[in-house]
Amino acid sequence: MPWASGTRPSLAAGLLVARARQAGHHCGAAYPNLDFAALIGAELYETFAETPALFPLAEHLFAADLFGAQALDSDRFLAESAPDGRSLDRLVELRDRVVPAFLDRCAAHLLGRDAAAYGFTCVFNQTLASLAVARRLKRLDPGRLILLGGSCVHDVMGEEYAERFPDLVDHVFTGEADESFPQWLDSLAEGEPDRRIPGVTARGLLASRARLVADLGAGPVPDYDDYFTARAAHPPHQLPALVNLPYESSRGCWWGERQHCTFCGLNALGMTFRTKPPQAVAAELHALSARYQVTDFMAADNILDHHAYTGLLTHLTQQPLHLSLFYELKANLRKRDTAALAASGVRWVQPGIESFSDHVLALMRKGITALRNVQAIKWLAEAGIHPSYNILVGFPGETDDDYTRMLDLIGRLRHLPAPGGSATIAQVHRFAPFHTDPATYGIDGVRPEPYYRHLFPPGRVDLDRAAYFFSRTLPPQAPVHRHLGALNAALDNWRRHPEHAHARLGAGFVAVTRDSATETLDLLSSAVYVLADRLTTPERITERAAPLGDAAAVRSAITVLCERRLLAADDGHVLALLPYRSFTSPELLDGWLRRWASITTELHQEHQRLRHPASDQ
Repeated sequence: MPWASGTRPSLAAGLLVARARQAGHHCGAAYPNLDFAALIGAELYETFAETPALFPLAEHLFAADLFGAQALDSDRFLAESAPDGRSLDRLVELRDRVVPAFLDRCAAHLLGRDAAAYGFTCVFNQTLASLAVARRLKRLDPGRLILLGGSCVHDVMGEEYAERFPDLVDHVFTGEADESFPQWLDSLAEGEPDRRIPGVTARGLLASRARLVADLGAGPVPDYDDYFTARAAHPPHQLPALVNLPYESSRGCWWGERQHCTFCGLNALGMTFRTKPPQAVAAELHALSARYQVTDFMAADNILDHHAYTGLLTHLTQQPLHLSLFYELKANLRKRDTAALAASGVRWVQPGIESFSDHVLALMRKGITALRNVQAIKWLAEAGIHPSYNILVGFPGETDDDYTRMLDLIGRLRHLPAPGGSATIAQVHRFAPFHTDPATYGIDGVRPEPYYRHLFPPGRVDLDRAAYFFSRTLPPQAPVHRHLGALNAALDNWRRHPEHAHARLGAGFVAVTRDSATETLDLLSSAVYVLADRLTTPERITERAAPLGDAAAVRSAITVLCERRLLAADDGHVLALLPYRSFTSPELLDGWLRRWASITTELHQEHQRLRHPASDQ
């Protein structure tokens, strides 16, 4: 249902359809979101679908149909949400005319499929649209069964929906449904739809929690036939362009198993990290590319397996295909890791940067430092891989110094890819440590986001159980109040006025280009810059640059390069900031250094010989 993006099919639906058919059941997928996108316009639709700040408004447009506009104080909510009168008129038209007419047609179309049950996947901003059409289906034919699944009905949230909407919802799948869905279809075929199945509610009650899928390799290739059939029903100009196809090579989070990031609630009950065999992933991508004639893919993995750089990516590199892949990953990359990503076809990543402050990153429990984040961005840019990331602020324990140091570092990074938007104050999400144990992390006043009162009438649901997003009390003395404006101004300047800069290796020098101006570094400064390509210490640089200069000269070169914003220094470490014009391997850099250190040593020895000839000469 809306508001799932129209730019890709649903991985959940594709997997469940394939699982059901594999088990011998007749099953298909429907994509009313494409019909709605064609109805209101692709650009407007995708704005609602892909802008988190608009999720409450998007859900409200369908909630008003389900519960009535007056019960949700809709007129005031729309007026507060609209930037001008014209926008308000459009929102009122969507609420009063467009959405109800769409839901009528949607219900009629779904009944025309003549299914015994209709399952709705609910992710973030799809739940109210699903319930709104479920009400119509039940009114038109009460015997049809309604199922809910997806991340917004996991665990207690799903139980709450099952208990509060027994007239609309027959069963809720409260966790991974790869195994429970075929099992439930078996029970339906045998005339026992209320059979007790782990993870599935029956008569509003949950017998036991869902089991996690242990063997991802045993699953089928996702079936996206119905998505492409749905797209073909509309002229291409009416729909959002197809961007990529989703697939998965793992589930859970290996970092979260070790140390759960304080603000992250994405993995819910499935934190346990499980991987699909590399051969199976490569075969799946090959099959999807051949069947649907696409080369762009998006991994749904929460995090790339840290063993993938020598495993999965090697298998993908060996495929004779030019695929473009997206992955989420941890930013503690080695340079050879970025080379492996690029060689395997990864062109876009989300590295989970989140901050450029060591202290704030520690508060988040990210297990990384600010300069290591910068290093990852630099190397990814050098390898031609685009990093998408954002900055989070407002963590209990932040200091004024955190912001001062971050602003200084950001001023040195305008030649690197910038964050995607303004810095945002960290929310409280269900399943995150901030939600499950707020006192430990200094989080006060946790409560469902206020906008939920415009999604559900008072008392209709227990929002403490149904909500995914929560607000919190931010102390008036928190540093974020004093620094957020300056930080966002710096980020905005970075995005609007990027610097174009890179470095190149010359014969005994490093050439540095900023915008249209190029300058060369002397041999010692060049060596320091080469040695700092990877995060290192001044002591290590001094040791390795010894053939080119004494310790005082090396320290002086480091200081000058920092002043010229070619290096950044923090907590006893230094890092070169400009990427090389093309990917430059550690071996090449080491070879350059050894060559010029050797030449310099030979010249020095020859100079000494000429100055102090032997007595027999």
